[in-house]
Amino acid sequence: MMRTLLCLFLLFSISFLPGWRTVTWAKERYSYIEKTGEKEIWFDWQLTQAQNQIVINSSQEDEIFYTQCTPTGETREWIDKKDNDNSLKVKREGNTLVIESTIDSHTINKREELDDSPWYQALSFSLRPLLTSKNETETFWFVRSDNLDVIKLNATRMESSSPAGCSSSARRIEIRPVGLWANFWHSSYWFQEKNSVLCRYEGRHGLPGTPKTIITLQQ
Repeated sequence: MMRTLLCLFLLFSISFLPGWRTVTWAKERYSYIEKTGEKEIWFDWQLTQAQNQIVINSSQEDEIFYTQCTPTGETREWIDKKDNDNSLKVKREGNTLVIESTIDSHTINKREELDDSPWYQALSFSLRPLLTSKNETETFWFVRSDNLDVIKLNATRMESSSPAGCSSSARRIEIRPVGLWANFWHSSYWFQEKNSVLCRYEGRHGLPGTPKTIITLQQ
């Protein structure tokens, strides 16, 4: 759910919102390390704000990710662009997700109808409001980048603890699919209670037996 990144960002960036360009200064910038089995990847996470929109930029060696959200976490647009010209763009129009994907010069266009539940793609940001919400659970839509499936997930606010990667008390949020699959897969996000920053993630990105992926904030 949280994609691997490698390149460090400057303290400011020129955002590429469709139709206009503006200089936006980083309001938040953090470094993380991701471990899956013996593999380790360092990455940065950057959040900026422009025209009352939250923009999250990240990149790895051959790939750029861009997510545009409202201040309350609802995703409006998500772009995944690779150096080999493969790309994925998803945009919400009312209760419809418009999906455009190009893979090896083949273009896929499709539309997915949603209900009124929000679409959350950058969970490192979109789950923050649940930390202080009067509700302990939130149901939302999510787009799988591997097969373009649009799935519904439940987020539940759980206990507080101080796991590795978190410098202070952190609140865990558990993610499970809606329906029967809830018994077979889940992941957890820990957010520091003092500043709502993601400090730890745990989950498996594959079939049972796949090594667990652990992401920790580097203090």
